[in-house]
Amino acid sequence: MKKLSVSQARAISLLIEGKTRKQVAKELSITPQTLSEWNKNPEFERALKVLKNQMLDEAKEIMMCTSYRALETLTTLMNESKSDEIKRKVALDILELTGLKRKLILSSL
Repeated sequence: MKKLSVSQARAISLLIEGKTRKQVAKELSITPQTLSEWNKNPEFERALKVLKNQMLDEAKEIMMCTSYRALETLTTLMNESKSDEIKRKVALDILELTGLKRKLILSSL
């Protein structure tokens, strides 16, 4: 297995950051064709895939934590609000966000 060059590793980082292939090529002073050739290299392809998966896993973790905090906020509003109207709206929001509102409506038909 051939080790990736510093430029190839930098290209992977830039691609992960969301830069276009054209931007990456320009920043590294290479041609887009060179970048295309690198992309055919199994090591380059594997390293890019590993980093993309790591980034997606991190994003999923952030979304899960944020979703949990949002649900806690809605639950607190529903339980502690003095307004029955706010409690009702929040309860409906929770049902809608979880997809249960639609299921309840469909099951009553």
